[in-house]
Amino acid sequence: MSSSINVALGTAVSALQTTQAALSVTSNNIANANTVGYTRKTVNLENVLIDGQGAGVKIGSITREVSEYLLRDARAQTTANGEASVRQEFFASMQNMFGTPDAASSMASTMTTLGNKMSALAVDPSSSNSQIDLVMAAQTLTRQMNDMSKQIQDLRYEADQQIAGSVAEINQLLQNISELNINISRNIALNQPAGDLQDQRDVAIASLAEKMDISYFTRGTGETVIFMASGRPLVDREASTISYTPASAMGAEVSYPSNGIGGIMLNGTDVTGDVRSGQIAALIDMRDTELPNFGAEMDRLAAVLKDQINAIHNDGVAIPPPASLTGDRGFSPATDTVSMTGTVRFAVLNADGTAAGAPFDFNFADLTTVVGGTPTVTQIANALNGAYAASVPPIAGLTGATASTNALGQLVITANTAGQGIAINEGTSQEATTGFGFSHYFGLNNLITGSTLGGLSSNVAVRSDIVLDAQKVSRGQLSSAAFVAGDIVLTSGDSSVAERMAEVFTVKQTFTAAGGLPATSTTLSGYGANILSDNATRAANADDAAAYRLNVLNDITAKAQSASGVSTDEEMTNLIMYQNAYGASARVITTLSEMLKTLTDMI
Repeated sequence: MSSSINVALGTAVSALQTTQAALSVTSNNIANANTVGYTRKTVNLENVLIDGQGAGVKIGSITREVSEYLLRDARAQTTANGEASVRQEFFASMQNMFGTPDAASSMASTMTTLGNKMSALAVDPSSSNSQIDLVMAAQTLTRQMNDMSKQIQDLRYEADQQIAGSVAEINQLLQNISELNINISRNIALNQPAGDLQDQRDVAIASLAEKMDISYFTRGTGETVIFMASGRPLVDREASTISYTPASAMGAEVSYPSNGIGGIMLNGTDVTGDVRSGQIAALIDMRDTELPNFGAEMDRLAAVLKDQINAIHNDGVAIPPPASLTGDRGFSPATDTVSMTGTVRFAVLNADGTAAGAPFDFNFADLTTVVGGTPTVTQIANALNGAYAASVPPIAGLTGATASTNALGQLVITANTAGQGIAINEGTSQEATTGFGFSHYFGLNNLITGSTLGGLSSNVAVRSDIVLDAQKVSRGQLSSAAFVAGDIVLTSGDSSVAERMAEVFTVKQTFTAAGGLPATSTTLSGYGANILSDNATRAANADDAAAYRLNVLNDITAKAQSASGVSTDEEMTNLIMYQNAYGASARVITTLSEMLKTLTDMI
């Protein structure tokens, strides 16, 4: 009798202890029903046998309800969604910067406005208001280009900083996963619950997958080994460390891998190219491809604008003509040669447009013959100064002016007499490499200035002395006919050059391929609209891709949640069942206690 009572009591106690543990698991499920990454835990019961006889119940294991297939799919979609969201963010910023093609503040509209001001000047070339309006419109356009170029580089810098931040987050995630691996494998070895630790590891792996594409497998010990998609190990018992030093500054000349931007390093190896998807891959693509492409398109527009306007502006002259012309192209004058053909005309004029003397028609074939080859910049300056007047063939030089080179190696031509100025007619002159005329090649009378160093669109500007005095804008052209001192060779009503500059904005120009735009023939404003349209299209595609990826991720996440998430209704049912079982077990113990007391009292 005593043995039977002991067995019954042991059975009831085991049931009490087991249901108490089951109640704890069920309560924890309910409490974490809305916890991100938490998976439902299930209590698996086993009966206890002693000598083949039932002797109670115990918890065999506590398992997680997880679909590994859905979990892997969700992580893959998390990677794709991370990449799509970054692209959407950056293209939205670009869209805000560029605006829409039909906006009054768009670059295409600003370009059209400048063309209109050119046309107004051609109608009334002597109008000071028209001259000022043109200069102001040109400044508005060039400053807009400067601002857009700066914003592009600012976005590149932001992407680079985000890469550095993401690398730091990845290192922390890898360390967390490594520590969780150790704890999980220990608990499994000691037959202790590891489900909550595994949940935490899954959350960390999902965060890692959002940053970059990964692959992984789980060993029998419970440890998860993580690799980059290329196969390089990130966590294998111990965590690897990724390093990245962001660029200190960003400009068009700064690029990966050798011009100011280093690589993402793993154990001394550059793994930048191994990151093929995820947020970091999108950031790299924006920094190194997409944003530089837009910068290249802006530079192409600035270059065509600058070259086409300056080609005509250098062929003209303001009235009164400028006392001095200084080129914007620097040389080593004594050694740098200039391969120029054709003839260019120079003249010194009075303020009223009359000739101070006869013109100097400079034939470069004559200079080539005299110096016995391609002339240097110094030899060209000497020819202008009449140094070869006694040579064969004779090169008379420009009377009343002096040519020299300054400390920057730039060609300078200055009238010798106060109140007189320099006029140039490009004639048939042409430099072999660029095709520019003489004055255009040296940059003696540019309207638009700027250097390709750092990206032309970042520093393109209206010539500073023209900004201060709009009257210096070229409107007419030095006469190509024969003339002598006192002849009128330039008038304030001459609008021939202003008309030609206005035509630049209405005729199609040739644009070579740049960034994401192919080679094309269109107007300046048309190319500006193409840049905006290209960005608008890419922004719309990025929005569509982000929306699609998010929908797919939400769908997979919902399915995974259905498989592993907590149903409070189901858990409440289990809670009631375990409570009843607990109460029943407690009642058995009470009954046995009363029975033992009765027996004891009988004795």
